[in-house]
Amino acid sequence: MKRRILVIGLDGATWRVLSPLLEEGALPTLAHLVAEGSHGPLKSTVPPLSGPAWVSFLTGKNPGKHGIFDFCGLQRENGERPALNATHLRSATVQHLVGRGGKRVGTINVPFTYPPRPVNGYVLTGMLTPRDDEASFAYPPHLIEELRQELGGYEVEADYDRFVDIQDSLPPATCRITDERGLAEEIMRVDTKRKETLIHLDREFEPDLTMLVFTSTDRVLHLFWADFEGVQAGAERWDATPGGEVMRDVLVHVDGLIGEILGALGRGCTTIIMSDHGFGPWNRIFYSNQWLVDIGLAKRLPVLRRLDGRFLVLIRKSLRDVLARLGMQVVADHLPQAMGRVGVWIPRLRDPGWSSLVRMDTVKAYSGTTGHQSFYVNRRDRERGGIVAPGAEYERVRGYLVERLKELRDPMTDAPLISRIYLKEEIYSGDALSLAPDVVVETEGGGCWMVPRYPFRPLFQDWNMGCHRPDGLVVLHGSGVKSGIEIEGARIIDLAPTILYLLGLSVPDDMDGSVLEQALEEDHLRRYPVRFERVEWSEEEQAVSEFTEEESAAIKDRLRGLGYIN
Repeated sequence: MKRRILVIGLDGATWRVLSPLLEEGALPTLAHLVAEGSHGPLKSTVPPLSGPAWVSFLTGKNPGKHGIFDFCGLQRENGERPALNATHLRSATVQHLVGRGGKRVGTINVPFTYPPRPVNGYVLTGMLTPRDDEASFAYPPHLIEELRQELGGYEVEADYDRFVDIQDSLPPATCRITDERGLAEEIMRVDTKRKETLIHLDREFEPDLTMLVFTSTDRVLHLFWADFEGVQAGAERWDATPGGEVMRDVLVHVDGLIGEILGALGRGCTTIIMSDHGFGPWNRIFYSNQWLVDIGLAKRLPVLRRLDGRFLVLIRKSLRDVLARLGMQVVADHLPQAMGRVGVWIPRLRDPGWSSLVRMDTVKAYSGTTGHQSFYVNRRDRERGGIVAPGAEYERVRGYLVERLKELRDPMTDAPLISRIYLKEEIYSGDALSLAPDVVVETEGGGCWMVPRYPFRPLFQDWNMGCHRPDGLVVLHGSGVKSGIEIEGARIIDLAPTILYLLGLSVPDDMDGSVLEQALEEDHLRRYPVRFERVEWSEEEQAVSEFTEEESAAIKDRLRGLGYIN
């Protein structure tokens, strides 16, 4: 069974947004794939956060096995949470399994692939690549110079900082788009370069599996969801607002790029279009670390010591405002990154965080990153600087946290804020379970996202952007795939085993996902039954390479600028 597989990731894409465009006839490439293939919703991880979701896609496993629950690791004694990278994965990925099977792979812009590991093919890393690390985002390394000579270079991420200004050092948080049209052109320029890069490298490597992720879809859905809501309500056309026009233009442009890629790769290529999660409205912020202080799971520093941290936050915010008013917006936009760099040596110049506002020796629990909707008990046997003993004390703190979560009320409706509470062992399993958040929640309607901001008032804030939802999307098209079928119950962990199967390779027997047989022709399944095998993971593959403090600070600044962490 010889075939080529093309996987296109549309980060955050959802049928809720794409279906109206399909009905308009604005997405002809996707329309063709849907009509002649199989499609449906794709269930993300719990919670539907990009980091663990993309790794679950790559491994076919739940986070309890692959070990990635968030963009950042466990809290340290100074309140910092270091950024994670690909070496923290505790499982083999589909690109390495394909290489072991004697086939070639090409990977472009897939999150959590930095630093690039050797593969039978090529890798250009994606999100979580340090901004200034121009020397190591590619494997093999010579591709950096090759792409510079052939295509004028390659860019890991569009320069959102030039057009998006997120201010969240002090509530109320704000998000300002300085130039919608300039942002759209920047996004489309970088996406076009991704397409050109794929086509160039396809000719050189001829991979059996090619994977490319467009993260721009996620960015515009976050930023311009309110404009889309207006379109849905019939109040305006897509192009009636600058934001709605940007969203539509970027999605239509990506559809065109996919068409060009399919044309270049030729007939006989099996195509999978997928997303790591869906989207919906984000209408309220809940400052979760403030709440932990309120319920006694952390204590504030004495007033005079607390003023130090608040003063630094105020100085940083005020300085940015002054620079912007003086017409020095570029300098203002790069101030947080500059302070973060200096803060490697002078930590108090960084965003001060927990340690400048609370007594770290009193923190019994802390919140996950923005949108992670989770809480960690600060365990003595797990976190550096943890204070809660395992066993009875741990269960007591976790139980108290759960009971207080049940009491939370939505300030707008007075209804319960939390619709569902999970203990970690209810949703995760595997050798990495000890690293998991101890409590994970879902808010009613999903429109209230938790932001782990420092102890300030108020506890809630109105907001108007987009945030993640569990249902992404999947489309399969090509030889052996049923035509015109709607898939039900597909999960993001099902894609890795499905890719391996379609390439004629065995599926590791410890994957949690299953081959999407409902999307495949019965005759194909009879001729090529699914095979399983035990896969060992070498010590070399398990070696962890931590970011330096400067790299971690740069990564977190980028994530903060995109609204992923606070």
